[in-house]
Amino acid sequence: MRLAYVQLLWVVFTLIGLVAFGLFPATFSLFHVVRRWLRGETDVSVSRTFSSHYRETFFQSNLLGLCVIFGVALIAVNLIFIDVTAPDNLTLIHILLFAVILLYTLFLFYLFPAFVHFEDSILKVMRNAFLFMLVSPVHTALMAVSLAALGAIFYFLPPLAFIFGMTAYSLTTTWFALMAFNKLNSKAPNS
Repeated sequence: MRLAYVQLLWVVFTLIGLVAFGLFPATFSLFHVVRRWLRGETDVSVSRTFSSHYRETFFQSNLLGLCVIFGVALIAVNLIFIDVTAPDNLTLIHILLFAVILLYTLFLFYLFPAFVHFEDSILKVMRNAFLFMLVSPVHTALMAVSLAALGAIFYFLPPLAFIFGMTAYSLTTTWFALMAFNKLNSKAPNS
């Protein structure tokens, strides 16, 4: 029930922000609640925690959201350009762009958990997300496989995606990201 409730809060707060301005603050707030649950803080007020994080990080999360959208738009423009200039040929440029798309997608898997975990400047959060994606290949691979399995489940059972989709995504990525963060933190004092 709590997972469905957080999903409902995500939808409501996205709509409160008129979708365009509410999507990223609501998404980061959902990740914030899930992170607290995974760290053992299960007795917190979900609605109060969600709404306070939404308000506190509204501008910063929208700014980070603009960076994410800019990256997606840049990739889309390149895809369109390549499709127009070389529609039938698979070239080195296609392969490089697909590699960039894969890296960007994996980076996004870490970006949301990194934002709520590190609570730092946008550039540092982006840097941390990218570095954790690179130095944690096992966690990254397990995250990707788990999300693919989750996607398959939601494909065959669409009502589950409607009720739990964003929360399940958040739970999966945050769980693996926290394992990567904790593993690296435990090694840091020894080096």
